Amino acid sequence: MTNKNKIHYDLTRILKPLPASRGEKLILIHGSFHSQNFRGKDFRAWTRSCRRAGFRGEISGFSWESFDYGSLLEDFANGLADVARKGIRGTPDLAGRILQGSRKRWLDSKTKAVDAGEELAGRINSLGDPEKVILMGHSLGCRTIKTCLEKLAEQIIEIKEVHLLGAAVPASESWARASRAVRGEITNYYSKNDAILQIPYHAAELFSGLTVPGKKDRALPTAPRKLLNPPAGLKGIRWSGKKLKNIDVSSFVNRHAGFEENLNHFINF
Repeated sequence: MTNKNKIHYDLTRILKPLPASRGEKLILIHGSFHSQNFRGKDFRAWTRSCRRAGFRGEISGFSWESFDYGSLLEDFANGLADVARKGIRGTPDLAGRILQGSRKRWLDSKTKAVDAGEELAGRINSLGDPEKVILMGHSLGCRTIKTCLEKLAEQIIEIKEVHLLGAAVPASESWARASRAVRGEITNYYSKNDAILQIPYHAAELFSGLTVPGKKDRALPTAPRKLLNPPAGLKGIRWSGKKLKNIDVSSFVNRHAGFEENLNHFINF
């Protein structure tokens, strides 16, 4: 685990309940590629889609520090400096820095997503009326939701329902333990058109098991299996629990960022 005390978390109420709301609380959880400056303002387009989909309750955004672009760019810049200094002999150093940097950032983001899930479970526990809480996550935020649900299940706490958008979580994972913390359904919306989950996701998963220059490789035998295990946001979740529903939204979503902005076409609160 990472040092959770050094990670920024922010649960911000973005929209107040509308008249005649049923007291439900919708919490939105973003995916990767966000820094500690993310905060609630960047959830606004997503919340507008939720309103268009008919949600009248309170909407909050849960942000967490995930992917650090600055450090990755620094790795890249240092690699370019090696190429400039050494000429073509510096090219392997550049490739190594990119591979090592990408691998570290992806693994760090996945670990932080788990830490964020534990933090979110604590926040929900302190909100009151957890049975009226609805979780909606995008991309790696679905890992945060899964961890959160598993923690809530340990405390015998149930929320109302869950919506997963473009989940960057292996399709083969079981949601049995997580489902015990959900009274209603866990709905997984996937799109076969998601280019991010088609290529970069697989590359990141594969790179996380490959040799990094100067490091011993102990995970290489698992790398081929990762290519055979698509993300849930691309093919659906394979676990077939009673509370799980997979919905193909390929006709509405043609890119990874298209889930939030088009959700009013396939979700009806």
